Amino acid sequence: PSFRVGAGVILLLMAIAMLQARLGATRQAPDEVEEAEEKDAVAMVPLAIPLLTFLPVFARDVLHGGAKAFTQLLAVSGMGSVCGGLIVATFGKIEGQGRYALMVQVLLGCIIFGFSRSTVMPISLVLIFFSGAAMMISMSMVSSLVQAVASDEMRGRVMSIYMLFFRGGMPLGSLASGWAATYIGAPRVLEINGVLLVAVAIYFLVRSHGVREI
Repeated sequence: PSFRVGAGVILLLMAIAMLQARLGATRQAPDEVEEAEEKDAVAMVPLAIPLLTFLPVFARDVLHGGAKAFTQLLAVSGMGSVCGGLIVATFGKIEGQGRYALMVQVLLGCIIFGFSRSTVMPISLVLIFFSGAAMMISMSMVSSLVQAVASDEMRGRVMSIYMLFFRGGMPLGSLASGWAATYIGAPRVLEINGVLLVAVAIYFLVRSHGVREI
């Protein structure tokens, strides 16, 4: 039943986003979209997804709560994702969406870093909730921006490359982080991922690569 409820929520959010979708007046060349949006997605997905991959490790070894703690963390993360999706669907297309997406990514990196340092269950629950919301907001904004700025004839190609990076970055990021965790531990890996996530977002905010101007 929980999977059915989750699938229903995802379909609902997709329907709301499709109803409120609007194309921007300013378009960029496909090569600019690939350079800016896809590079940001390549960095965000493999650095953020390991937070969910390491939840069982944190529940058992850091929070010492076992299966119950893992269930609570996963459920609260899902609640945050639903809230994040509803926020994006409510506001729709906003001015400076690329800049806001990068700012949310900075916040996500800080939350991941904070979660890696937390050893108290209530604090971890609050952080995992906001991480789920921030992750959903950032990924939804980037995905919508890729579709909005791409030309009609190139949208399918651009989205296929974007999805390749997006879907491929999840297992590759988890694999690399899991390998590193065997040597330095899961908390330290998430600390590094959080710092790198903030650094990448600040780089795109400071250096003009087409994302912050969208």
